[in-house]
Amino acid sequence: MGSPSRLPAWFTDIGRWQQELRAELATLPETLRLLREAVANMQVVTKRLVDATAALEQLTAASAVMADAQRRFDDLAASLRLPLGGDQEDRVRRAVDDARDAINSIARLNPLWPRAKPPTEG
Repeated sequence: MGSPSRLPAWFTDIGRWQQELRAELATLPETLRLLREAVANMQVVTKRLVDATAALEQLTAASAVMADAQRRFDDLAASLRLPLGGDQEDRVRRAVDDARDAINSIARLNPLWPRAKPPTEG
């Protein structure tokens, strides 16, 4: 038998490849664990996105209902011409104004409420 330096180059390359393969295979369980963890995290994120989307759809529907209610209160307040007499008419007007103010407060505090676009200068 000859000395190790006389081994063919391909034989040395096979030995190096075998060492690299063993090193890669040794890290495979950790890589798989990290992959499983990433998949679990993605499932959590996906569920949260689905829940958030459903909540946004509900909020959009509620905003549309509130916008309609605001429009109706505005129409009612604008068309209120009650010949009830001073005190009774004032009470009804104040009640309608209070309801309109409440809806306006909800609209002001809701970041998803549709906003009127500012007039453009032209």
